[in-house]
Amino acid sequence: MRRKYPFWGCYVISFQLAIEEGVFISHMSVWRILYTKPKAKKEINFYEMSRPHSMWHGDVMTIKRLPSGEFLYQLSWEDDYSRAYVASLIDTLKNSALVIRGLIEAITTYHVVPTLVHYDNGSEGKCKIVQVFCTALGIKLIHSTVEQPNTNGKKERAHRDDKRDLWNNLESNNINYLRKKNESYIRWRNIKKGHWALDGKPSITRLEENKKPTISYTKEYLESLAEAKLYERQVKHGGLVVYENGTYWTSKELTGQKVELWVTLKGLEIRKNGKTYDTITDYWKRLSEKV
Repeated sequence: MRRKYPFWGCYVISFQLAIEEGVFISHMSVWRILYTKPKAKKEINFYEMSRPHSMWHGDVMTIKRLPSGEFLYQLSWEDDYSRAYVASLIDTLKNSALVIRGLIEAITTYHVVPTLVHYDNGSEGKCKIVQVFCTALGIKLIHSTVEQPNTNGKKERAHRDDKRDLWNNLESNNINYLRKKNESYIRWRNIKKGHWALDGKPSITRLEENKKPTISYTKEYLESLAEAKLYERQVKHGGLVVYENGTYWTSKELTGQKVELWVTLKGLEIRKNGKTYDTITDYWKRLSEKV
């Protein structure tokens, strides 16, 4: 109809289609057909490695809400090449400390440092202490593309498998029991479960191909690397320190002086000249409530 009457508008084309062709279509539908341009496809970055421990994918999944009102979370790190879970932790706090503790468990379990780690866009992974920790070990940290969860597709699929094969079948709210069930599930998942992407073979078959050099870092050494200076604060009268999540009373002798606030796995430490005066141990709990 447009070729036949190139100067007609959408209203006239709509009327004439009904008269000549018996096709009843609104003028807006005519407009969408004639003028709407297809949206350009967004470029999606996919990450793929061909050797074990070259890349680990990390993310946190909400398991359930406990009777206490707290949420229960699963933090997992998955090897890209083998689809194996190199670490899986269960906790009621979702924060950067959980992300780092998962990395530490993976490194001390497999005695290897990954070349690259890929984490979702959650604030618990996009923060200074995680970046500092990875940099100290020579690990490159990257994140999923914003508003494109399919760039972390392996973890999203793994989460669905975890719910189907484990969490949907458990009704208990006992955290210790759930942690033991999670440990058993990870062993089964890595050693016995066949994966479609691996032609039906279990993850262990690819983990055994590892040629990266082994390391012998201790847990204590790795924990010492997880620290980052956040900011400086002037201690107010009586030893009051104001920080992002509240206030804290420290030593009165620091009144009027500048102190440094360092975040570690223990919490938020108040330091001056390399000496730690106090540690705000509930820092991670307060931070988790804001995530």
